[in-house]
Amino acid sequence: MLDLSVIIATYNRSRTLGRTLAALAELDTLGLAWEVVVADNNSRDDTPAVCRRWQGRLPLTYVFEGRQGKNAAYNTALAAASGELIVTTDDDITPCRTWLKALWEAAQRWSDHDVFCGPVITPIPSAFAGTLEGAVPTCNFNPPPPQRVLDADLMPIGANLAFRRRCLEAATADGGTLFDPAIGPCGAGRISGSESVALQALMQAGRRIVYVPEASVLHETPAGFRTVGGLCRRAWAQGRGDVRVHRFGADVPRLMGMPRFVLRTMVEDFLAAMGRLAAGRRKDALARLFHGVRFLAICREWRKAARP
Repeated sequence: MLDLSVIIATYNRSRTLGRTLAALAELDTLGLAWEVVVADNNSRDDTPAVCRRWQGRLPLTYVFEGRQGKNAAYNTALAAASGELIVTTDDDITPCRTWLKALWEAAQRWSDHDVFCGPVITPIPSAFAGTLEGAVPTCNFNPPPPQRVLDADLMPIGANLAFRRRCLEAATADGGTLFDPAIGPCGAGRISGSESVALQALMQAGRRIVYVPEASVLHETPAGFRTVGGLCRRAWAQGRGDVRVHRFGADVPRLMGMPRFVLRTMVEDFLAAMGRLAAGRRKDALARLFHGVRFLAICREWRKAARP
């Protein structure tokens, strides 16, 4: 068995994938037995050719998953991986040179723990700085040192996670999958929260997450972070995911079948956005707009889920 498997799910992003594979080739992996498993999620670009070019320079395995959805591709990559430690990341990252060594050494140090994570740093365009809090996931996770078990309210990001094989085998022992194919990026669409759902299930089973600050990755700024429309789509995806991640109890006051506070928050956000835009406070208006879009998506998804 290998020490580590790095798994990447990709869809029509051969350029960023090529940059990521180039960065992986520069890692300090001396003394590690490792591999990269790239799951091509039905790409129509030259992703297969990019992988073939790198197979001579990396211990790279290419697999194809025709069912659309990042999580379907992740599950296919997991089935092909042979490492003791399975590391998930994205196709648009640049890891620090000692990334895999830091994760592997942490796994040896914390031998009674099965889930590990490291910092993810994503530059946010200055035009939108301060407008995304509570509405759009920023692809940033960067708590301060030291290496430690994370508090339960801190949720890491899938671009820098590692799972011990025994943990994955236990999570899928009943024939299920760790990553829900109904959630996550799917072609041009997205329902956020796929890693959160998986991590919540593991934590409910008693697993705790160890934070490894030495194992950092730099994440490229997503194209959707550069325009108001792109960020609205991200906020919409987050709202759709909220319905799957957060369960509202029967005691929560309802209106038209939906949690009343969700409807109230949506209306307040949109009214505040219009008022602040009229007052020339563009960033404040955008912050309330993005938040309102998130709650509008929660309303729509909640109604869909409630239909017989």
